[in-house]
This record gives sequence, C-alpha cells and structure tokens, in this order.
Amino acid sequence: MHARCEPLCPELHSLSVSGSDSDVPRRAYSSFGPVSFALRQASALSPSTTARLDAARAPLVAYERVDAIDLFLSRYGDLHQGLVEGLLTGLPERQLRARPHPGVNTIVWLLWHSARIEDLAVNRFLADSPQVLDEWRDRLGVPRRDVGTGMSDAEVDELSARIDLAALRGYWDAVTARTLSLTGSLRGPDLAAVVPAARVKSVVQAESAVAPGVEWLTEFWAGGRTRAWMLAQTALLHPYGHYYEARVTAGLWGARSP
Repeated sequence: MHARCEPLCPELHSLSVSGSDSDVPRRAYSSFGPVSFALRQASALSPSTTARLDAARAPLVAYERVDAIDLFLSRYGDLHQGLVEGLLTGLPERQLRARPHPGVNTIVWLLWHSARIEDLAVNRFLADSPQVLDEWRDRLGVPRRDVGTGMSDAEVDELSARIDLAALRGYWDAVTARTLSLTGSLRGPDLAAVVPAARVKSVVQAESAVAPGVEWLTEFWAGGRTRAWMLAQTALLHPYGHYYEARVTAGLWGARSP
C-alpha cells in the first residue's frame, strides 16, 4: 500500500514541469532542482497562494541543498548502532539463533546476511579494498564466502547454530567502521559515477559471493547502478528491511518493539 502524499497546495501540485505553456525555460528545472523550479513557476499564482509558498520556501530550499552523504549518515548510525544493539541484547541467545515459526528467518542469520552484502558492495564494488570478512571468517566460525541469498532452511539453521555471536557483533561493527571511513571520501561526482557491470561480475566470480542458482542477484547489482545507488541500497535500504524482518521475528518470540 502506498501512502498518499498531500501536496503543499493544490495550485502548486497541479503545475506541470514539462508543459509547453510554462514561462520558465525547461533548463531551469535542471539548474535549480525540482523544488526551486516549482517555486519559480508559482510566481504567477494568486497572492494568497504566494504568501503560503513564501512561508514554505526557506525550509524547502534548505532541504534541497542537504548533502546526500550527510543525509545517508543521519540514518546509517541509528540503524547500525542503536537498533541492532537492541536486537542483540534484548533476547536470550536461544531466541537469536532459532526460528519462532517455520519459514521465519533467524535474527543472527538476518544480521550476518545484511553485513555480508554491505561488506561486499562497499568494499569490493565501491572501493578496491579487501572484504572485512577476510579478517573475521575464522572467528565467525562460518566457512562460506557468499552473501547468503538463496540458502535453504537447513543451511540457515546450521549457520545460526554455529556462528559465534561475539564475533558476529564484532564483524558487524567492523563493516560499519569501514563503510563510515569510505563515505567520508564520497562527494558530488563520485556518487553519480556508474559502477561498471564488468567490475561487479568480476568481483562476484572472484569472491564466490553469489551461490549457484542465484545469478539474478549479480545481474541486479550489475544493472548500471550508480555509486550512490549502491551505497544507499546495500548499506541502508537492504539492512533496514531485514532489521524490521528481525523485529517481526523478535515479536514472535514475545519481545516488544522499542
């Protein structure tokens, strides 16, 4: 279900940025961004509408100028530190490792899988650095190098039973630290650059990152994705989705949401 976003005002909502009757040249859209463009178009509106827009102008333009990395970091820290800490400390070990219901993923598997994808994408697709896994695989007690997509229920259960919990938390924190180190150097044109499909495929093959039968995942990553997309998808959106999946698992064990 999609949430319905109410427009700032009906008159502004109805304006078309591509209409041929616009008094503002089309290049204004790309020069000033969608918010500024709409506000410039609105100059011909009624006085009452103009007054309402003037009140909204400052926060809208300020939002438009928010740095993409700053916006990313504003949500990244909450997820990778506070929220995950609550998951790992709020349940006994048995419940972290087991399924409360058939077909539900375990919490430790969800955290391991999220960290694996972020580690691979940030350190091998975006940077030319070794995976954090190289330093942690023996301590984790999990021999696999793939990211876990496509694992059977039996494989998930086996990994969940054997993984070292202290090492899992250490691995998660080490991946987080590496991502923060990289994002500090990414600005402007760096984010707009496309990650070459050939690089993605070469890394996946060399790192044995995708299990047989899950080749669609490689194609998904290699689909002309920008560095901004790769960072946001693998280090923020993907782990956020699995965090809430883990919260459902915790809820089925009887834990209350924070």
